Amino acid sequence: MPTRGIRGATTVNADQPDEVLASTQELLTAILAANPALQSEAIASVIFTVTGDIQSAFPAAAAD
Repeated sequence: MPTRGIRGATTVNADQPDEVLASTQELLTAILAANPALQSEAIASVIFTVTGDIQSAFPAAAAD
């Protein structure tokens, strides 16, 4: 099975939970759209990181 690495990044205007989650969901959707051969079921792991100023929500909550 091939292994791939895909990196993405996004920003928010304010540290608000709805904004953090919506921005994360938008990024994940864009990654899947840009990689049509990638099946979400084949993703083994995802690493979410944030800068110190983002504390209202954990972005992984947007990945369902």
